[in-house]
Amino acid sequence: ANRQVLDNFIRKRAWIAFRDHFCEYSLEDARAIVEYQNNTTHRTLLHSLCDISNSSPPPPDLLYVVAESSPRSLLLQDSGRTPLHLCVIRGYSTRAIISLLRLAEKCDSLDKQHLLLATDSRGYTPLLAALYRFDNINESIVRYLVNQDVNGTSLLISAGAKKKQKQHAPLKYIASSESIFVGGGLESPDDLLWFM
Repeated sequence: ANRQVLDNFIRKRAWIAFRDHFCEYSLEDARAIVEYQNNTTHRTLLHSLCDISNSSPPPPDLLYVVAESSPRSLLLQDSGRTPLHLCVIRGYSTRAIISLLRLAEKCDSLDKQHLLLATDSRGYTPLLAALYRFDNINESIVRYLVNQDVNGTSLLISAGAKKKQKQHAPLKYIASSESIFVGGGLESPDDLLWFM
């Protein structure tokens, strides 16, 4: 019943009412509600929050509060996608992406690198999902995801070749881009190649 109330707030995009209601739960109850996978949709509460059209997504701090009650929910997958994948695919703000990854940094039980390298059912990492939004690439999200990957592994992962079209690793796109410059001190895409 508690999950149904929160799902109704999500459908109505009633973020203040959602927060007020959610904050009334004890930590144990909140964790159980977040991790509960609805019998109809088989998704966690955090997945539902991260899969809203970009026209009225939940505020980034609300995502943080919900994920904080169950950090494990950041690793759970719905149709092969983590909440981070969904935020990227739905075009959420960079602040939303930052809030999820900051929580991963704070939790001993989570590995931020694991979130950055998690692949969905198509073989896409969050970075690949951001790049394959084609006309809707959010360059600040791409830059942030690349800079959060401490060893650059996400730049080298290309999607599984399920489609006939040729897929490239993100490094090829970023190195050839006229507009995305990654890291400090880089003035052009060619400068990235000096670090390889």
